[in-house]
Amino acid sequence: MPHYLFSYTKPSAFIWEQIENAHDSSVFFTQSWNNYLTQLGYLCEIITVETPEEKIGYLIGVHPKMTRSAISPWGGVFLSPVGNTGTYCQGLCALQPINIETRIAIYKELLIYLTKNKRAFIVKITDWQLHLDPNDLIPAADWRHPLLDAAGLKYIAKATFYVDTQQSEESLWKNLEYKSCKYSINKARKLDLKTQIIEHADEIESFVDIHYRQIVDVYDRKGMKHLPYQNKKHLLKLCQTLFPNHILMIKVVGENEDNELKIMSTAIFVLGKQVSSYFTGASFRHLMKYCPNELMVWEAMKYLNKKGCGNLIFGDTSHYKKKFGTRYAYLPTLVYSSYGFIPKIRLFVKNTYFNLRHFIAKIKRESE
Repeated sequence: MPHYLFSYTKPSAFIWEQIENAHDSSVFFTQSWNNYLTQLGYLCEIITVETPEEKIGYLIGVHPKMTRSAISPWGGVFLSPVGNTGTYCQGLCALQPINIETRIAIYKELLIYLTKNKRAFIVKITDWQLHLDPNDLIPAADWRHPLLDAAGLKYIAKATFYVDTQQSEESLWKNLEYKSCKYSINKARKLDLKTQIIEHADEIESFVDIHYRQIVDVYDRKGMKHLPYQNKKHLLKLCQTLFPNHILMIKVVGENEDNELKIMSTAIFVLGKQVSSYFTGASFRHLMKYCPNELMVWEAMKYLNKKGCGNLIFGDTSHYKKKFGTRYAYLPTLVYSSYGFIPKIRLFVKNTYFNLRHFIAKIKRESE
């Protein structure tokens, strides 16, 4: 017999206020973020999770670029979060603290509810509250979540770096690597580089223009095309929709050897109560010798610290991101389908796409 009750809930100002003030709230649960997804063409939905005695919280997800009525009677794809938008994680936003065993029990019943009621034939959920910090580093494909295994839930894992920005500024500085990070920050300061934060709406468009050009420069060096959510149109929608409460747009300015004032690096951080994310960061290659990136990320971490933000997710395990005192974590994505073979096909297509990107980039680099 089910222990939990699920119902689709019409969004309202009251519901969003509850979600944004909830224990688990992150930038990806905010009304601003879901307005951004709506602008990209996604149908955002909220599912209330409760027992007969109390409301536990809300699940936020999307049906990709279609409505439920357009895909019934078979149901569609319910994603929490949806890919290629920069949405790193969503899942269940609990109003009050709940333990991980309760969270997993809720997901076990929720997955059945969504598929049995023909709300979806594929469900994918990535919940930051299910992440685990490993004792030993192993490939994500080999990592196992013991509690999810015990519950019989299927999942795929990815690895990421993150920093708890709620620790003191002194602790944040202490945890930075000296040679690769502190040295670069001190060098940038000696060169009189300064960070500037975008504080006015009329500055956004020009900021996005230079930020996008720097992103293109970074991917050109790799021989690759930038990711879909990093295109200029998406970045502009993101910045305008999340401004001013849920976004940090930051740039580093300074003089080059010809005494010309240059914007050397730029970055976007999306901000939430418990979880924030390093969305994008980039710099022009010929200006990297001034070490603007380390200064930029450090000043952003200090900003989040003062704002009372929680974990800052760096998004992957690139070696560059290790220098910021980051912690290593594995994050599972629950995968459930009425037809067991479909998730395997989707995973194969996704892996093939990214492997092809890297293969083409390698060929381009070798041919140069």
